[in-house]
Amino acid sequence: MSLRYLYMLMCGLILAGIVHISVILLIPNYGSRDAWNIISKKSDMWIFSNLSGSADRATGLENTDPYIKMGACTFNLDEAGLRLVGGKTTGFWSVSVFDQGGSVIYSLNNNTAINNKLNLIVLNPIQMITLRDSPAEEIEHAVIIEADIGKGFVVLRKFQRDISEKDEVDSFLSKAKCMKIEI
Repeated sequence: MSLRYLYMLMCGLILAGIVHISVILLIPNYGSRDAWNIISKKSDMWIFSNLSGSADRATGLENTDPYIKMGACTFNLDEAGLRLVGGKTTGFWSVSVFDQGGSVIYSLNNNTAINNKLNLIVLNPIQMITLRDSPAEEIEHAVIIEADIGKGFVVLRKFQRDISEKDEVDSFLSKAKCMKIEI
């Protein structure tokens, strides 16, 4: 009887070793499939790219809601502050700011924006201190966020009720600009 238990124990250990080695070998493949890496591969940093219809299931950024169109851009606050601007539009839109790990830092929509216009500035604490010392007129109607992060990304979503709004939604997403703001 004890020989049988010893045999089952050895088989279990061998199987556990195989599973453990398989997981370790798959980490590099699955470890690079986070939102930051996917978005940064689609376009350069500080460039807003439209994700509607272009994402595939392998990336994890597929748009499962046919009424929501989206775009994104990556940024690095260690280089400069981020300014995200877009035209005034009707209907619902929202923008979320994420850190490199994918945690939401801030979220804003058309109801909480100033004059229903996309004008968002994200700064690190040092840039915020500099801004307070000498505020610029161009940021008077902007929503300003202080985020103690380095790299991150923003995702802009626009609601499209039906096909008749397609041109307006496409125009809104194509006119959105993700740019550096020097403070």
